[in-house]
Amino acid sequence: QVQAMLRVAAVLLLSVGAGQGFSLQTPQEFSKAAWHKKLRGLTKENFESIYEWEPFLEAEAGSSLYKKSMRRLTRVSKEFGVELREDFLANAKATAKRREQKVAYEAAKEEARLAKIAEAEQGLRDAAESGDLEKIEAALAAATEAAVADDFDGWQLAKDAKAQAQAAPAAEDEAA
Repeated sequence: QVQAMLRVAAVLLLSVGAGQGFSLQTPQEFSKAAWHKKLRGLTKENFESIYEWEPFLEAEAGSSLYKKSMRRLTRVSKEFGVELREDFLANAKATAKRREQKVAYEAAKEEARLAKIAEAEQGLRDAAESGDLEKIEAALAAATEAAVADDFDGWQLAKDAKAQAQAAPAAEDEAA
């Protein structure tokens, strides 16, 4: 009875396989070799199917496979006149170190920018309190160099102090 069931199963497999291109492999076998085959067989019509491979490539692709695949996909997408998604493979294992370095670099740049702004603002406040025109002009120049916008009080305070310091000698000249 078991042999009869095996024969029926074999006949069914052969008949289904002959008529509809049945394969015993999984329809989407994810491997590097299968990915290369997929790349070679890309057409304009099936280009969107690369996005099914994204989880596999993000987890498994090394730097060489990532770099070469992105270069090929960019070239092929231009040839076909289709757009490659901007965030395709954005979280790839191959780019993790670079992403971490970029975040650290941007954080350091922002910290330096904020320190420069704080220093310029303090310089503006000190100059405004002193009332010395030269110090005020120097502080305004330093703040401008630090690309400090008018979004803090020290800037306006220094501008007002400069206007007062410039008006004071003019008022003394008129009085004399």
